Amino acid sequence: MKLDFRYMIVNKLFLTPLLIIWSLSSCGQVLYKNSFGDPTVLKQTYGIEAASDSSVKIDKLNGVNGRSSVRFELNSTDRVVSTSKRSEMVIYREKRPNVERWVRMGVMVPDETKQDTSQEIIAQWHAIPDLNLGEKWRSPPMSLRIQNGNFYLDLKWANQRVNSNNTLTGSRRLLIGKLIPGHWYEMIFHIKFSYNKDGFVDLWKDGEKVISYKGPNYYNDFRGPFLKLGIYKWEWMSRSKRAAKATRVVYFNDVLIADETANFTTIKNFRF
Repeated sequence: MKLDFRYMIVNKLFLTPLLIIWSLSSCGQVLYKNSFGDPTVLKQTYGIEAASDSSVKIDKLNGVNGRSSVRFELNSTDRVVSTSKRSEMVIYREKRPNVERWVRMGVMVPDETKQDTSQEIIAQWHAIPDLNLGEKWRSPPMSLRIQNGNFYLDLKWANQRVNSNNTLTGSRRLLIGKLIPGHWYEMIFHIKFSYNKDGFVDLWKDGEKVISYKGPNYYNDFRGPFLKLGIYKWEWMSRSKRAAKATRVVYFNDVLIADETANFTTIKNFRF
């Protein structure tokens, strides 16, 4: 049998682009990805809110398998930033509300960050108030929190057009599980933001589904949420809840955001 190499070459040239396109499309439309390997990425965010340049920085040693990560540090003695105690950055903004998204992130809390009875947010999907209607800034409708050595997912929603923290329609606090210091967790979220009953949140921690929530999880706003990573510890604004000298640290890497056409398998297997 004689092989026609011309046929094989043509087909290879034809099939290779198709395989690349299939590989990209199988993960859905990738809206954001960052493994934080380049320090210049900190200049490409939507904004950093921190007390100093050392509060948010790229770490070359403490990522998964020795790879890079972004490190957030907050000290109880840090100055107030944007009316509170925080070390955060905004990485992505949605252009509209009621969107469906897949989000993957690696997160690690190091051994030196001790358990604390006062809670803190380490990732949040924040809402933009409808200022033209007189609305003011509110607590984030969805946030990943730590308290007493546990991870929690906090949800808030409001179906009225103008709302405040005092006029919420409802809220839920869902236990994710125990936090093991020094362990890199892979968290995958599947979210439909909505103030109606068609909203949902599914969450996998290290491949295990730990939350399956159906129901409202957002505010009745004109604009969609924006995602912030980092430490927000508002309770440190109270002297009674603030230790004399305390430090909180959290690391993130391999953050991925994709649209509704993705699925769990493709998000989990995505390579940066």
